[in-house]
Amino acid sequence: MDAFLTDVKYGIRMLVKTPGLTVVSVLTIALGVGLTTHTFSTVYGSVIRGLDFDRGTKLASLSEEIVAAGERGNGVPYLDLLDWREEQTSFRGLAAYSQGTVNVADEGNPPERFDGAFVSANLFEQVDGVPIMGRVFNQSEGDGPGEPVIILGYDVWQNRYAGDQDIVGQSIRVNGRLATVIGVMPEGFHFPFQEDIWLPLGIDPLQAQRGTNRVGIVGRLLEGVTVEQADVQMDQIAARVAAEYPETNEGASVWVQAYEEAVMPPAIVAALWTMLLAVFGVLLVACFNVANLLLARATVRSREVAVRSALGAGRGRIVRQLLVEAGLIAVLGGTLGVAFAYLGVEAFNAAILDIEKPYWIDVRLDAPALLFTLAITGFAALAAGSLPAVRASGAKLHEVLQDENRGTSSLRMGRFSTALVIGEIALSCALLVSAGMMVKSVINLRSLDMGFERDQIFTARLGLFETDYPDPESSWRFYDRLVEDLSAEPGVEAAALTTSLPATGSAMSRLALEGAVYPEERDQPLAYFTYVTPAYFEVLRSRWSTADRSTIRTTGAPWT
Repeated sequence: MDAFLTDVKYGIRMLVKTPGLTVVSVLTIALGVGLTTHTFSTVYGSVIRGLDFDRGTKLASLSEEIVAAGERGNGVPYLDLLDWREEQTSFRGLAAYSQGTVNVADEGNPPERFDGAFVSANLFEQVDGVPIMGRVFNQSEGDGPGEPVIILGYDVWQNRYAGDQDIVGQSIRVNGRLATVIGVMPEGFHFPFQEDIWLPLGIDPLQAQRGTNRVGIVGRLLEGVTVEQADVQMDQIAARVAAEYPETNEGASVWVQAYEEAVMPPAIVAALWTMLLAVFGVLLVACFNVANLLLARATVRSREVAVRSALGAGRGRIVRQLLVEAGLIAVLGGTLGVAFAYLGVEAFNAAILDIEKPYWIDVRLDAPALLFTLAITGFAALAAGSLPAVRASGAKLHEVLQDENRGTSSLRMGRFSTALVIGEIALSCALLVSAGMMVKSVINLRSLDMGFERDQIFTARLGLFETDYPDPESSWRFYDRLVEDLSAEPGVEAAALTTSLPATGSAMSRLALEGAVYPEERDQPLAYFTYVTPAYFEVLRSRWSTADRSTIRTTGAPWT
């Protein structure tokens, strides 16, 4: 221990004697460690950590899969869920949900729209959702046409109701109907994605029809059960259900996957891992740079090393001394890198504040990130210091002592330095090419021709309450009048309605082409579709709007 402390003291003195080299080396390591730590924190918070549950059990997503048709990820018919519940033994339970808009109105507050979820009674049990006030739905409320009740999210409770401690039991108007507040969920809970309000699923099993009322399904795997094992069992159950109900379930199986994987787009996950791999390359470049600097200094200090060897210092002691000096640089750089990473995490969180993302994504410098920093700091110390230390300590004693002008030492070190530079340049070129391709892709996306003009187009989303518009005819009349009134407004060239905005996704359905013969309905081709009113293409000023639009006709208002 005393020898190690002596090495540390001597190492500090040597670093102070070369302040320029020390500062450059520390900053180089700090930038590499800081960037790598920040990126790891992003990947860990977005992909690795996932949902945090007791006993480490995993939440799984279950969806319908029809292999023959190439369909995957479809919602599950509600009656199928009931059959699955009775037979499965892989999950603590299976819960259903669907997402939708919830409009809230009450005295003293203006009407407000929230993202909400319609859930079965057992959903909160599956996701460890324990209210801080009140209770969750009971069986009659969540799995049938029970009393109208509502559970508020923490943010809604605080912002709309000022944290009213007596909110439970109050009645508020929800989607045009009075509902009783029965609970408030804890801060940060927004399952299934970023929801603020929860309502009962309210599907009556006695009224539901086979193949309809599709919902999302989640379930907590039992301890010791893997996703793959659950997938095998659910496929067997689905096969038995399909044999019993071939008209609606023929060819249908189950796709079981971790819930986070079902929600996070694979392209984003792949991009995050690619970024982490890229910044590891940046860290290697930083280590190569510092190794070259230390190699140059080791060349200058070769005579000092030779003298110490002549006085009895073993090669191991010399290597340890030089590694300690590299370790000191890495520790200083790692400490500064943590500060850089913290600033980067704060900036990243501010940048994604208004981006819609899964609620459990939490990017922060926590224990895993700091342990990762410690590991890569040690890696940086070894990568930057081992080669100079080993090479300098291996010089032949008599040659160095006779080398008055240091020329031959420099030549001996030159080959290793050249190899480091070549490796650094090769890695840097690969990173630059990758970065250039990524920048080009982003530029191409920003300049992508969408086929319509995006300037001077204003959008709004709206829905009608069944209490005010109980039948399709009344909804059609409202939408027809709305388009007519909007089109008559000064400054409005045209107005139209659509079930989905351009580039935001759309529904998918099977399409029967006129004149074609399909033995089974599943043989019909799948197609994405959007319902629009006649002026839709005129509003977008799309190139198609100049063509014949005589085939577009009003067929009602399917968006109701």
